[in-house]
Amino acid sequence: MGSLLNMLGAGGAMLTLPILVYLFKIPGDVAIGYSMFVVGASSSFGVVGHLKRKSIDPAVFFIWDSFFHHGCFKQIVSLPLIPDPVFSLNGWLISRAAFLLSIFALLMLSSAFGMIKVSEEINGQKSHSK
Repeated sequence: MGSLLNMLGAGGAMLTLPILVYLFKIPGDVAIGYSMFVVGASSSFGVVGHLKRKSIDPAVFFIWDSFFHHGCFKQIVSLPLIPDPVFSLNGWLISRAAFLLSIFALLMLSSAFGMIKVSEEINGQKSHSK
C-alpha cells in the first residue's frame, strides 16, 4: 500500500480506506482510524525533505499536523458513540461500518464530480447556453 500511495501522491490517500477494508479485510469503522494514521504518517515522512530544504514554513506544518492528531483523537473518542447498527429500515440493519463507508463513498463521488466540473471550466468545455 505504501508503494501505491507513493506512486499516486495525494490521490492515493483516497485508496487507503478501500484497500484496508476490501484487501486486508479490516472492518470499515476500524479502517477509518487506520487510514487516517497511514495517510498522516506518510505525509509526515514526506514533509521531512521539505523541512530540510526550507521549502515550507515549519509553523504551517505543525499547525496542520496538530489538526491531524486532533482528528485522530476525535475519531477514537467519537466512534464508540455511534450506535451499531446505526438504524433499521424495513428489517434491513445498517451497520456502523456500512454507514461510515457509505458516507465515504458519497464524499468521493462529490469530490470526483467537483473535479470534473472544474476541469471542464478550465478547459473551456462548459456549455454557454443562453
